[in-house]
Amino acid sequence: MGFPYPIVFDVSEEDYKNLGVEEGDRLLLRLKGQLFAILDIDEVYRIDPVDIATRTFGTPERNPEVVKAPFDQKHPGYMIYGSLNPVILADKYAIINEPKFRDPYNKFWFPPVRCREEFKKKGCRTAIAHQTRNVPHVGHEALMKNAVYTGDVEPCRTILVNAIIGAKRRGDYPDEAILEAHAAVSRFRYIKPERHMVTFTLWDMRYGNPIESLLHGIIRQNMGCTHTTCLAEIMRAVGEYYDMYATQILWTRGIPSFGFEAPPNEVDYGLKIIPQNMAEFWYCPKCGEMT
Repeated sequence: MGFPYPIVFDVSEEDYKNLGVEEGDRLLLRLKGQLFAILDIDEVYRIDPVDIATRTFGTPERNPEVVKAPFDQKHPGYMIYGSLNPVILADKYAIINEPKFRDPYNKFWFPPVRCREEFKKKGCRTAIAHQTRNVPHVGHEALMKNAVYTGDVEPCRTILVNAIIGAKRRGDYPDEAILEAHAAVSRFRYIKPERHMVTFTLWDMRYGNPIESLLHGIIRQNMGCTHTTCLAEIMRAVGEYYDMYATQILWTRGIPSFGFEAPPNEVDYGLKIIPQNMAEFWYCPKCGEMT
């Protein structure tokens, strides 16, 4: 399965002219002034950013199963793609100088290989991913504990909190607060430390329910997770663009208009990670707890 979102290296026409590169050339990429990666340019092509944004997020006419309202400038993910530069340099890249993180980020940085090694050390045969861009709250606690036991599987051995660190909507919590607060969940033993692990992924949130959930599924599968929470209302924080169950529709029935005649883990060359579908949580006054 390829990436469900276009991952592109875009430059302006002016920058492309100044670079003086063409197909077959090699480009050195810098991050904060330091050498970061090598991009071998196999293809140079041009895009219409608005067309890319529309195709990526969908429309009510083209994707009636899940899209309920046209995307506009109020949607940050749609604007990320609608604001791309027109020239795309494409092909393979190789990181030559992996970024190093300062405290507190360094203790939460688990690239896929390191994460799988940590699972092996813990003896984890099963692990469930908890996607978040927020600090934890009672709903998160209930979600993580219940998701472990949802579905026809044995309880998942480890809950992998994988926070999205990067540009988000205005008003979201600072990145440090998100990571440290999730770490406090096990530090203060709301969940046993041996069953709870906090990590992060560098990604600018697209709020692209349900297609963004595919990207998260790829990332968490690469990190070694066998299961992932699949929520109602996921990524609806910026408006009522999608059906509230759009993600679960994708992972339980598929969305033909987006190219999925079946769920993404039931198609040829699809994902192996298993969704754990969770509905809304609410407080039951009779039970006296979240349910």
